[in-house]
Amino acid sequence: MNQTSQDHLASRFEPQSCIQSVVDFTTGFDLHDTDAMLRHFARNGVWVRQDSQIEGIDALRDFMQRRPTHVLVRHVLTNLRARLVETDRAVVESYVTVYRYDGGTARPAILGGPELVGRYADRMALEDGVWKIAHRQAVIDFHRN
Repeated sequence: MNQTSQDHLASRFEPQSCIQSVVDFTTGFDLHDTDAMLRHFARNGVWVRQDSQIEGIDALRDFMQRRPTHVLVRHVLTNLRARLVETDRAVVESYVTVYRYDGGTARPAILGGPELVGRYADRMALEDGVWKIAHRQAVIDFHRN
């Protein structure tokens, strides 16, 4: 592809589409909405977690089916920014603060402070005209003892 074609595609890049996909995926996790997560995860996507690695749509679905529903988690994403890397690849960088409550179903939950603060560098892939997470991994900067 020549430079003019690349420049044209870069000028049509809509960072908000990538950012929205990351937000929707993360919110889907918090709300136990597997379908929302699947819509925003690449077919061969990889999610590197602290406790496991999830590879592909089927593994993500299986993980969410096994996930306890009584655990309340909220991810607060801030400082989101997206940049185009290639014509069909982008990166969304963000800060994440995670709150977690394992104390049952009583709401509102007791707030004990953030579980962790870190960063995501979500690598995005354009699949069927939609930006999806191709690789997700957190870098943890702070954690609660």
